[in-house]
Amino acid sequence: MVPTLHIEKFESGMYVATLEDAGEPMFEEKMFSNVAEVIRYFGEDAPNDLIQFMDIKYSGYGIGTISTVRMKSEPEVLAKDLMSLYSAVINAEEKMQYQKQLSKA
Repeated sequence: MVPTLHIEKFESGMYVATLEDAGEPMFEEKMFSNVAEVIRYFGEDAPNDLIQFMDIKYSGYGIGTISTVRMKSEPEVLAKDLMSLYSAVINAEEKMQYQKQLSKA
């Protein structure tokens, strides 16, 4: 079983996180002040005998399957990687939209 940790921005400085397995919530939604805090919390709170890895996603974009050991020891690095991926994808999508608009003009 590899559950998915979903992180979404709720508002500035507030993130909501859910942990799901096959689309079914495993925990209640929780609020956090930053993405690294989310990753650390779920890495530490996961029952190690049941969960040793999680897929981590922010707004639908994921950095893959990560061990809970790494989530506990490197939450800031993982948060930076996740946000960098998200920014790169959003920038690429905006660039593609802009190019489509130019080609229609």
